[in-house]
Amino acid sequence: SAVVIRAPQAIDGVVLPAIASPNVARDARPDGTLDLHVGDGVLRLRVVGSASWAPTVVEADPRFVILPYEPTLAAVAAALPTGGRPTEMWIAAPTPARLAEVRTALGQEPFRFAEVTAREDLLAAREGDPLAQAIVWALVVAALAGLTLSIGALVLGAMTDLRDERGELADLEAQGVPPSSLRWHALARTAWLAIGGSLAGLAAGLALAVIVTGALAIDAEGRPPIPPLSVVLPPLPIAGVVIAVVALVLGAVAWLAGRTYGRRTLGERRAGRVLGAPAAWPADAERADG
Repeated sequence: SAVVIRAPQAIDGVVLPAIASPNVARDARPDGTLDLHVGDGVLRLRVVGSASWAPTVVEADPRFVILPYEPTLAAVAAALPTGGRPTEMWIAAPTPARLAEVRTALGQEPFRFAEVTAREDLLAAREGDPLAQAIVWALVVAALAGLTLSIGALVLGAMTDLRDERGELADLEAQGVPPSSLRWHALARTAWLAIGGSLAGLAAGLALAVIVTGALAIDAEGRPPIPPLSVVLPPLPIAGVVIAVVALVLGAVAWLAGRTYGRRTLGERRAGRVLGAPAAWPADAERADG
């Protein structure tokens, strides 16, 4: 049998902190340690955290550990002398200028044969995909069409109420309610409808976003994406759209109510037309009283 003899290493007996996937973390001992076999050696790890996903690990049920770079590299080199060479490197480039510097450096020796993949390149490829663009624009057009129809329905409903001679507003007018109260009544009713419709639309949109995203979230090979996609709802743009719609509807209804119930009520104007005497009698007209 062969006997392997090596000199003592600085990392002998060192327990490396590790972030492990849940299925690996479950295999740890009660004290949180576990052994990682590398070649003929064993690395002692201590699980200090858990993560469900790791970059470049695309299995449906991934098993991985994330370790500190330098002590892990030394430990792997000691346990497996021919191994321990990193095959992939992740570099943070938070700004376009930094990304350009990294690209330039990786295009020179000794990295000029390295395959470079930037997040910005992947994002640009996804955003420029014709199918994705068609889906996005179809959804945008459908949303704008639904928004336009909703605004039109609210305004037309308010117009119908304002012009309905047998409706509630006409009854209030006949009872002597002043024009200002009628205008506020029309605005309040439309505001409740607009706010209630907006809340219902938000709830329906959220439900559809979750359901449709879960049903259609597949990659180019027809598999669910890893990690899975999550629905992101920006609160400020959504609130801005709701406020703009409500303000537009109420502005239109206020203008219509002002035209309908101006200085005089509809009954007062009708009374003026029916009971008002002519300003002057024609010269050749005959008076009934002789």
